[in-house]
Amino acid sequence: MEFPFISKCFIISLKIIISKNLSETSLMKAVREDIEHTDHKIYIEASKGQLLKLLAKTINAKIVLEIGTLYGYSTLWLQQGLSEGGKIHTIEKDAKRFQKASGYLGKFDNIKMHFGAASEVLEEFHEIVDMVFIDADKNNYLTYLEWSIRHLRKGGLLVADDTLLFGAVEGKACDQKVRVGTVEHMKAFNERIKKPPFESVMLPYEDGFTVALKVL
Repeated sequence: MEFPFISKCFIISLKIIISKNLSETSLMKAVREDIEHTDHKIYIEASKGQLLKLLAKTINAKIVLEIGTLYGYSTLWLQQGLSEGGKIHTIEKDAKRFQKASGYLGKFDNIKMHFGAASEVLEEFHEIVDMVFIDADKNNYLTYLEWSIRHLRKGGLLVADDTLLFGAVEGKACDQKVRVGTVEHMKAFNERIKKPPFESVMLPYEDGFTVALKVL
């Protein structure tokens, strides 16, 4: 997988185009600014949020699972893409972040928050879902993928952030500090998601953004 120099220009152009069509709400902006002031800036870009919303709409998503809530920024984007009567289940293992997210998301009937390690929560979560969004601990991406194979409906979508790890999975130098073990786990995830029952594509964001359709 090669990303030539011109890909950087493409990424910049893509962000400019998408940014002109963003529908970030005042609540989303408040959540984003809260993260910027009180936590690490690890929330998704608004352009990715817009894409999540459109992907959910495209498949008429009714049940969405999000692994990694943070403060709820991506959750709010996904909520905009839900079909009528739909629901988002979102999982967060960090107590501080869960509390922060609860303050923003707790008032919505169509968002169900789950506290704990995702691998443990998923052992008790057996619903068939229309869409899965993964943006959590990278070492467990493959575990979440295997869960999705069993619980994601045919025609459903699996979306994962940070799948390129700023080039680290391809052995490229990057400014981000990425552990060797994390790189190997992500490589395994990337190899697995290219095989049945999925067809997938990694979009050319610096950190990678993979969209996979379950075709079987």
